[in-house]
Amino acid sequence: MKPNTTNTTKEAGLEITANNQASTIMRMAAKSKTEIQIESLFERGAMGMIVAPAKAKKTMLSINLALSLLTKKPFLGKVISSTPEKVLYANLELTAKAFGDRLNLMNNHYNAKNLDDLIIVSRSQLTDGQDFSDPKERIVTKSIFENLIQTILHYGITTVIIDPLYIVVGEENDNVMMTKVCTEFEQIRQKTGATVIIVHHTGKAKIDWEEPFLVGRGASSLAGAMEFVIGVEPKEENNKAIIHHGARNLTSCPPLTIYFDPETLVWDTAIGQSADQQLDDIMGKNDVLAVSIVKELSGLTSREITKVINRSKNYARINSHKGQVSKITRLASPKPTSV
Repeated sequence: MKPNTTNTTKEAGLEITANNQASTIMRMAAKSKTEIQIESLFERGAMGMIVAPAKAKKTMLSINLALSLLTKKPFLGKVISSTPEKVLYANLELTAKAFGDRLNLMNNHYNAKNLDDLIIVSRSQLTDGQDFSDPKERIVTKSIFENLIQTILHYGITTVIIDPLYIVVGEENDNVMMTKVCTEFEQIRQKTGATVIIVHHTGKAKIDWEEPFLVGRGASSLAGAMEFVIGVEPKEENNKAIIHHGARNLTSCPPLTIYFDPETLVWDTAIGQSADQQLDDIMGKNDVLAVSIVKELSGLTSREITKVINRSKNYARINSHKGQVSKITRLASPKPTSV
């Protein structure tokens, strides 16, 4: 039987209108085109988090993201939407000088001409001396979030970065508090249309990077509130990390190796690496992937294939370290070689 969509009396229960019907929802979705804000990572208006262990330079990565949005320079090699951006960065931990010092170094790489479109709000400015939440009473200070919403609307902010989460939630392990804080983040997203990005720590226990949504420290309700996650796994090698991505509305990206440049404080996929080194990272030790693929296609032996690959490399040695390979440069167009 067709529901009566005009009966709004109390006896009718919920007020069901045409907006609740599947056909209407389908038509509305078809008219609203999803804009990818950063290629493969997240769409405009989504809510997600950057999560990493302590001292993993996640704030550096978050500021890199803000500057990439402003300048349209790729973020970790990913293309940025051409839509103009205004970014509000809620800097809840660093001093203004520390944040400014980072910006000065980073802008040697980004060369942003529109830095006024990056608005940095301090903890004291945002809260006016209040606490974001009271874990004992299990309440949040709604006026802080309401003022933030009004600021976003007034200045036309397109992306909000809140760094770090623990200062906002107070008690990370309390599911009730985490849910209440995430509800406020959701209100920001719904009422402003801005993308909301939370910066957070991983737990101290062993991390399973196969499930990026679950690596954030504290209550499990956090994972359910996020639509995307950019996880940073530091590696033993200096200035190297693996990005682990999870997304609910997009296809998750495979793990991505990134490098940190201490001179510019920029994370990228190519900093400090030659094209050859990047290719070797993809191919694996001793070109394992390349050898495997060619072997399957050609029927040649591994030894024969390795000889061909090596002929396309030009080895240079360090004089002070006899026999040690210091640099490998792949020839741009090696001549065909018979085995």
